[in-house]
Amino acid sequence: MATVDLTESEASTLRDVIQNYLSELHSEISHTDDRDFKAALRKRQELLQSVFHKLGGAVG
Repeated sequence: MATVDLTESEASTLRDVIQNYLSELHSEISHTDDRDFKAALRKRQELLQSVFHKLGGAVG
């Protein structure tokens, strides 16, 4: 497993970026008709939610 040491400022910025992307990703998932693509987007969403949680963010 890889370990990355981040300053609080770096972690906060990364949480903000992930949170913004998750919001856009949610919209993209809801507007996608292709089942395979939608499944891939949902997997990406789950992965990013996990990373966000590990960075100390609350997934909503």
